[in-house]
Amino acid sequence: MTAAKKANVAWKKNALRHSYASYRLAECADASRVSLEMGNTPQMVFRHYRELVKQADAEKWFGIVPNGTKIRMF
Repeated sequence: MTAAKKANVAWKKNALRHSYASYRLAECADASRVSLEMGNTPQMVFRHYRELVKQADAEKWFGIVPNGTKIRMF
């Protein structure tokens, strides 16, 4: 059983992928870079994920790590 089911949370297909795209684009403001990371076209990333979240929220989202440890991959 998945963690979402155990927590009685409805999980949407590709939820983390879509969240990543939205927050990553807000963080770096570079659709070409995000498209390369995700395997999409820049047009697809720009059309579907632009301006959905603010940069400050993206920094918080990427700041969620175990034990409060800051880990940067980019």
